[in-house]
Amino acid sequence: MKHWAKYKQQIPQLYEVFGQINSAVAEDREKKVKDFVLKDESDSVTCIFHLIDRDVGRLIRGHCCRCVGRYDPNQDTMTCVSIRPTTDEERVTAKQNVTASDRAMRKWLAGYKTEQGRTRKH
Repeated sequence: MKHWAKYKQQIPQLYEVFGQINSAVAEDREKKVKDFVLKDESDSVTCIFHLIDRDVGRLIRGHCCRCVGRYDPNQDTMTCVSIRPTTDEERVTAKQNVTASDRAMRKWLAGYKTEQGRTRKH
């Protein structure tokens, strides 16, 4: 995720991240925002969820969850639009999904660079 974020101006990005809650879950005074650190085997990111139209339930340190949202590399935060516990199947296939997504992004990037090279020549 952090690697691909540098291309956010060229392609819209929405990330699905699986990990373990690795911090206390904090709320703001009005109880409208929750934030926590999500960690996988190699990295971590601060996740922020705005409780606008629904609550996410109880988020507990040590539990595995799936977060979907936008990553801001300048703040090193992920603003989540969806948070829920992971299923056993998702935990098994998460690495395969990352590999497939990475392959697709590399293919897109190669095509993008080729197209940019053609545009500059004209």
